[in-house]
Amino acid sequence: MPRFSCKIHVHLLLAGSALATLPTGVAQTASLTGPTPVAQQPVAAVEYVRAGKLLDVRSGKMLADQVVVIRGGRIERVAAAGAEAIPAGAKVVDLSRATVLPGLIDCHTHIMLADTDNSHYEEYLLKDSYQFRTILATLNVKRDLEAGFTALRDVETEGAMYSDVDVRNAINQGLIPGPRLKVATRGISTTGGYALEGYAPQVTVPMGVQIVDGPYEARKAVREQFNYGADLIKIYGTDRYSFLPNGKEVSVANFSLEEVQAIVDEARLIKASRSLARL
Repeated sequence: MPRFSCKIHVHLLLAGSALATLPTGVAQTASLTGPTPVAQQPVAAVEYVRAGKLLDVRSGKMLADQVVVIRGGRIERVAAAGAEAIPAGAKVVDLSRATVLPGLIDCHTHIMLADTDNSHYEEYLLKDSYQFRTILATLNVKRDLEAGFTALRDVETEGAMYSDVDVRNAINQGLIPGPRLKVATRGISTTGGYALEGYAPQVTVPMGVQIVDGPYEARKAVREQFNYGADLIKIYGTDRYSFLPNGKEVSVANFSLEEVQAIVDEARLIKASRSLARL
């Protein structure tokens, strides 16, 4: 799937436009061994951003001369420049000659790919290591952040297993720059329902997704993917299609109703159990 297949939504977290980009916040301080407990984290730093123009998506108006107050990487408030006193010595990002937009959310990305088409898909799966593709992903998320995207929903690694979880965690720990990520890890399809295909039966090739057949395997795949860090589950409901002479598209479903029900049911159970665990 092409990485730049985008559905763009507006988010209320501010980021820069093409003229300027604000720094994204991180959920916790950088650590090579895991997140730092909140009680041990330093006092949140405060930054001030002077915005020459700022788009208010709630009113649909462009506001002039605004100040954005960021505390600990999170936007605390927005006020008119005349109403917000900036302390002496405070860290200030001067965008007084720029236009600041709400942060963008891309709801369909594949950070483990670099093509805008599928021309190198087999090379990625057959020749590139998970490590190389993870390095590639760190460059992709940096580019997305610099383009004004403050959040991405990455809908599976296309054969790179759980590497997207590592990229998400590295961003959250402040080790690399990038948008906030929600990741789907491996994606799910059925036998004959996804690439790589067309090879001789005696040749074992890597797959771009996790293959399941039957409700039992489908439910197990959901458990496994959540266990290894998935935020959401991606399924390929249809992948095989053709066109009739009259131009009508004919598509074949990958899953039975029972398989889809098992996937959805298990995902809901896990989500509910996680919600209870946070109480």
